[in-house]
Amino acid sequence: MGTGRRNEITREDSLAVLGVAALAGIAAVFAGCEPTGSTLPDVVLCFATAAFVTWVGAASPWWALLTAAGAASIAASFGPLGVVGLAWASMAAAMWIGANKANKPVLRAGIAGLVVQVVLRLTLDRFFFLSGLVALAIIGLVVITGIRRRQRVVRRRILFAGLGVAALAVLAGAGMAAGGAAARTDASSGYQLLLDGLEDLDSGDTMGAAESLRAAAVSLTAAYNSLDAVYTQPARLVPIIAQNRRAATEVMGRAAQAATAAAATLDLVDLEQLTIVNGRIDVDGLALLVSPLGELEATVRELADVLHDADSPWLVQPLHERLDRAQRRADQVSHQASALSAVAQQAPAMLGADSPRRYLLAFTNSAEARATAGLMGNWSELTISNGQLSITNTGRTNDLENGISGPEPVNIDMPDEYFARYGRYGAGEPDTTVRRKFWGNATMTPDMPRVGSVFSQLYEVATGRSVDGVIVLDPAGIAALLKITGSVTIDELGITLSADNAEQFLLVDQYQTAEADREEILATVTAAAVESVLTSELPSPPDMIAALSQPALEGHVSVWAAEPAEQSMLALVGIEGALPVFDEVLPETDGLAVVTNNGNANKIDSFLQRDVRYRATYSAETGFVQSTLEVTLTNNAPASGLPDYVIGNKNEIPKGSNRTLLSVYSPQTLVSVKLDGNGIPTESERELGWNVYTGSADIPPGESVTFVFIFDGVVEAGPYSLAYRPQGLPRPDQLTIEVDDSNDDTVVSFTGTVGRRTLFDADGMRAWR
Repeated sequence: MGTGRRNEITREDSLAVLGVAALAGIAAVFAGCEPTGSTLPDVVLCFATAAFVTWVGAASPWWALLTAAGAASIAASFGPLGVVGLAWASMAAAMWIGANKANKPVLRAGIAGLVVQVVLRLTLDRFFFLSGLVALAIIGLVVITGIRRRQRVVRRRILFAGLGVAALAVLAGAGMAAGGAAARTDASSGYQLLLDGLEDLDSGDTMGAAESLRAAAVSLTAAYNSLDAVYTQPARLVPIIAQNRRAATEVMGRAAQAATAAAATLDLVDLEQLTIVNGRIDVDGLALLVSPLGELEATVRELADVLHDADSPWLVQPLHERLDRAQRRADQVSHQASALSAVAQQAPAMLGADSPRRYLLAFTNSAEARATAGLMGNWSELTISNGQLSITNTGRTNDLENGISGPEPVNIDMPDEYFARYGRYGAGEPDTTVRRKFWGNATMTPDMPRVGSVFSQLYEVATGRSVDGVIVLDPAGIAALLKITGSVTIDELGITLSADNAEQFLLVDQYQTAEADREEILATVTAAAVESVLTSELPSPPDMIAALSQPALEGHVSVWAAEPAEQSMLALVGIEGALPVFDEVLPETDGLAVVTNNGNANKIDSFLQRDVRYRATYSAETGFVQSTLEVTLTNNAPASGLPDYVIGNKNEIPKGSNRTLLSVYSPQTLVSVKLDGNGIPTESERELGWNVYTGSADIPPGESVTFVFIFDGVVEAGPYSLAYRPQGLPRPDQLTIEVDDSNDDTVVSFTGTVGRRTLFDADGMRAWR
């Protein structure tokens, strides 16, 4: 060292410093840092970086080491406690050196080595490459100050070595740029064709999906060849560039392979061959799809895994955004492929391939609101034997009510919380008989699996016949069915119902007729729609899926199966109508469900408009949530001009008034609730892991009321998400969601209508099923 240096390094110290540098390099190998994304280059770079910084740090001044250690401790405070401890230890050692004006080059090297261990383990992700920038700034201070205190000949050697490395990095970057330019057109084309193929597959167009995926594979393979050319190989050793090269080549190559495999599998999957003619489903043809659909599921899942594995915080933003979009679409299609595979496996048994199956078809009317579909009016018993469908019984709800009105008590098997919530509406108690009128209130729960279980139990008591499942259809579901079967003519009234007018007729217009005729109308409509299924050739499965998927996912067609494996398949498809369960499915999320149940015993809810506004603030560090929910209910019903069955009531309130029971489901705790600015009594209950708060209001014709709920609570810390469960009503909710974090940054912002169960988060909204 030159004269005047307090931290002189002797020959003996040099050997010890080299030993400390080697130890720091070995420890850095296990830091999990991936500057290139390839194992061997990452090991070499991590070892070399840590060893060099440690060696140089032996000559760094104490204040530079203290500053670097302090900065590292601040940056590491967002990560594991053990990493913070390393930073604190290095700070303490640097302060000791400064306070004692000690030389201690070996200790200085150890401090630098600890600082390197900390920065290589940083997990800052607020923006692209933040951890890398912070690490460069911290170790740069150590390196620059350490080099300045080295001998001139050593500084010259380090300079020449650095210039050589920089030149090699520039050449490697140029080669990679050339490869990227050559691959750009093919990569862009292949990416879009891949998304097109996934879109086709998601919509059930297997032939179109196969064609798009095969073309995608060709373009992606060409892009891979350009990116993997000889002149791009040196880029594998350059941090950041290497990560992006690796991600791009792996995505192109493996995606091309997966797309080719998926296209080959789709050639074997012809959903068009599955026909429903004269009420018979081709069960044998469905069974033949089990193997290829299973292979398709595995292939699409592999494609999704490829896209997720390629992601990295080192990626440039354009590539990251493209990967993110492709990941989301691949995840959706992977779920769809899993659902198709599960249908192929479970459907044959459900269609009576092994033994006849029996199902209850419950036709409900959402004009008299219930949390699930509405009040049941008519029903049919559907029997399926080896794919052949037949109606073996039919009737009105009154018939089933009479079937459970005998002297013997009737108890349903449900959890205690169910009776605590619905016992007053007729469910009874575990040891108390259910009321015969509970048929009309069994759909008050927003959880279709519970509706199906209760209907199944009551149907067996009422008829002496057990069912293997329950299917619930409301007017929108019946309209969707007519879209498949064609229009229905009711000769007695001289009207024809189609997919375009059936919902309006069933919700409102039918009540202009006499009650006796009306009961006949409902029976005729449902029977004619079912009869059309049993006596004609229906569209192909893709066309049926297109017609039924939206009503099913919005809860207008819901299905429950008694067999757990079959129920799991329905959940994959998304038609099981379940209320999301926080402790099993969504453990880290906020949630909201707004439910109205008719309190008038009339058909006025087709005139009810709901405006739902949810505002919340959320702390990602603690998970604490404070929220305000405003629900405005507007009654657009007239005070006269319609039958009492629609706008009348038995509650001695003015005609045209709507008495509504409003229940809010939330994981949070209720702080207060007001109706039009005044406090009101509220019932507090539990259902399926949710807190449920219920109040009621009488809404005069043409007027509105507003409920304001204030909540607070704690969900798991981390990224925010909100699970929203809508209610299938004649008029969809107008929904507004605004969620800010503790820094007043907007996390979720949405205004519009939502028809299906949805997850909202910082990335937008996506279906929950």
